[in-house]
Amino acid sequence: MLADAELTEPERQLVLAASNGELVDLRAGDAHLDHPSQAGRWEAARTVRADLLTELLTGRRQSETGAVRAVKLAGARITGVLDLEAARLACPLLLDGCSVDEPINLMEAQAEAIRLPGSYVPGIAAGQLHTEGNLEFNNGFTASAGICLAGAHIGGRLDLDDARLNGAGSPALDADGLTVRLSMFCRHGFTAHGEVRLRTAQIGGQLNFIEASLTNPGGRVLAALGLTVGQDMFCHRLSVAEGEIRMTGARIGGQLDFSGASLTNPGGYAFAARGLTVGQDIDFTDGFTAEGQVQLRDARIGGRLDFEGASLANPGGQAVSLEGVTAAVLVLIPRTAPDGIVDLTNARVGSFYDDQASWPTTMRLRGFAYDKLENDATSVTDRLVWLGSSEGGYIPGLYEQLAGAYRRAGRIEAARRIGVAKELSRRTELTWPGKVWNSLLYATVGYGYRNWLAAVWLGALLVLGSLVFASAYPAHMHSAAPVVPSFQPVIYALDVMLPIVNLGQQQAWIPQGPALACSWLLTGTGWILTTAVVAGLTNALKRD
Repeated sequence: MLADAELTEPERQLVLAASNGELVDLRAGDAHLDHPSQAGRWEAARTVRADLLTELLTGRRQSETGAVRAVKLAGARITGVLDLEAARLACPLLLDGCSVDEPINLMEAQAEAIRLPGSYVPGIAAGQLHTEGNLEFNNGFTASAGICLAGAHIGGRLDLDDARLNGAGSPALDADGLTVRLSMFCRHGFTAHGEVRLRTAQIGGQLNFIEASLTNPGGRVLAALGLTVGQDMFCHRLSVAEGEIRMTGARIGGQLDFSGASLTNPGGYAFAARGLTVGQDIDFTDGFTAEGQVQLRDARIGGRLDFEGASLANPGGQAVSLEGVTAAVLVLIPRTAPDGIVDLTNARVGSFYDDQASWPTTMRLRGFAYDKLENDATSVTDRLVWLGSSEGGYIPGLYEQLAGAYRRAGRIEAARRIGVAKELSRRTELTWPGKVWNSLLYATVGYGYRNWLAAVWLGALLVLGSLVFASAYPAHMHSAAPVVPSFQPVIYALDVMLPIVNLGQQQAWIPQGPALACSWLLTGTGWILTTAVVAGLTNALKRD
């Protein structure tokens, strides 16, 4: 313990002020000179030893008037090691705009509140730290070798607004297993060079990265696997110069806002959040930009998943992967067509908004399910082009899903056109006998969606047969018995064409020559048309 006689003048001031929790301000009043980066130019009278801080904070040294109420120091240079490992701090700590020579050790410490606004430190080791109140490293706070808060419990809020963290080859912020009872702020100038780790962290309020800057070339800028946020996570205008955001299995109770953010990780994942759960909306809007893949595979979203106005690029790979996503609404209207594949395999949404002008060249639509298409401006023909952009060749479910959406919207004719297009596309998968039969069904009954075509064919053949048989009588039409009904060419043609109905004409009159050939033609086409109509009416042609 330092002897009283050894204390310098600023140290004696600090001991006296600590009893009332008053601030000892050693700043000179020159904003440039008082900046902690200029600590090497400060006078010796601005120096305070870390050992004295330790004595005051742990209660080993008391002031002349009794217990220490708070240690508050501004503009000081702290020399020596501030080692508070496993200590129970007797009072709050404030170091405002101070320069700390050695890394601070707060491992397993217990404290009411710790605030280091604007201070410069080489690093902070605070794993398993417990605070009753706030932990504040903000307002220009700078750590040249990163901060460790792994397993820490913060009883108030964690404030890193406008902090600068440099991992120097290690994580800029290691907060795996962190618990914050209120909110965690990393806003407005927060800068991290190196990985920010929040794996399995639990934030009771909001997690805020508004206007933050992150970079970690070749690695992750934010590792938040298993993160839990009770309220919203804001990343509005977040800037990632290079690196990956990974939030696999994270749970966000409110909304997840990446509006206006810029994420850069060429050739890799810009944002990867497989199994993410979000209670409300996810916004990739207002000029959101991603260079690298945005992956939300198997995510569960209670509200909207919105890409309106976004720029999405991952040349040669997947620009957006929404495989297995569930959302109430999907808005896929980026600023321009994504440069890369958009994967909607097995995604399920209530309402789907898109725009033909921003359709990607290649999509994956197998199993994509939507209850309602909100873009009525796109024609059925263009929708078929959209289906054709999907990888995997002929996929019956794509057509059935689109036809179902049209039926639910009351657009029955559009649904029928999709059904016909489905069967036409199916033709490419058939052998040549199947293709022949497929072509006949298309021409005769429109695959069962246009059974009225059969009536047109029957009418045309009836006219043809009637003319042929009328011209053949009596030279090429002979009675089959001495007494027969009078010859009626129209009735005779119907009797020949309809395979089940017996009108008495075909049995009474025997054709010859051209009339015989015509009767064979009508009999054969009659069987084909009747079979096709029956199949269409029983819906046999509308199955896979």
